[in-house]
Amino acid sequence: IEAIPKAHPDSGELTIAIVQAESLFSWVALSASALTGRLVDDSRLQLFSGKNIVIQSLDGPQLVEADGNDQPSTERLTVQVVPGGASIYMPDKRR
Repeated sequence: IEAIPKAHPDSGELTIAIVQAESLFSWVALSASALTGRLVDDSRLQLFSGKNIVIQSLDGPQLVEADGNDQPSTERLTVQVVPGGASIYMPDKRR
C-alpha cells in the first residue's frame, strides 16, 4: 500500500503526516482511503514537507518513536534532511 503518494524517498524533503483518527471507525475509513488511493484527499490527514521540520506539542510531552525505537517524551521535535545520510534503494520504474 502506498500510504502517502506525495512522499518520495529521493525528493530531498521529509513528508510529515498528521493523522486525526480518534475512533476505530476513523482508522477503518483511513485504511479504506489508503487502499483506494484517495488518502491524500482525506480531511483527517494533513501533510507537510520540508528539509527542516519542527513539531511543537500543545498538549505537553508526547511519546516519540524513531526507526521503531521508543525515544524520550518531548514537547518539541526537530527533524532535518541530512544529504547523503542514508542509502535508499528503489525499484527500477522502467520495467
